[in-house]
Amino acid sequence: MKTITNAFISGDLNSGLAVFDYEDAIYEFEFEGDLCKLKEEVVKDTSDRKVINFVFDIPSPKRFRLDLYIPEDCKNAHIGLNGRELIGFFDKNAEVKDPEELIKGSCNDPHKVSTLHPGEVQALNFKWETGDVITLAYYF
Repeated sequence: MKTITNAFISGDLNSGLAVFDYEDAIYEFEFEGDLCKLKEEVVKDTSDRKVINFVFDIPSPKRFRLDLYIPEDCKNAHIGLNGRELIGFFDKNAEVKDPEELIKGSCNDPHKVSTLHPGEVQALNFKWETGDVITLAYYF
């Protein structure tokens, strides 16, 4: 597993990390006087999907962005936070066999829109805490 330093981008409202390569890695960065870590772990890599977990290790809760690139050749994707669906599939018509399990919210609105788009970056801006897990699953 490689360690990546100096990847944190500082700014007023846009401080954070941008991830474009999905491989096992640890991002180490200093933010607001604390050494913070984000572990990127590929948990599934097959011919039809890739699933990546991002696990936060932060001394105290901190708000910053995590930008995730959605590959332009994927047919569908969704993102979870701590095992719950955060952003649903962008293509409701694409067939996904055995999608990764995420607890769905109670909103059953048939007009619910996903903000994920192939070839674009999805920004997640939260107050992160140690143990928070973002799951990105994309399908080919």
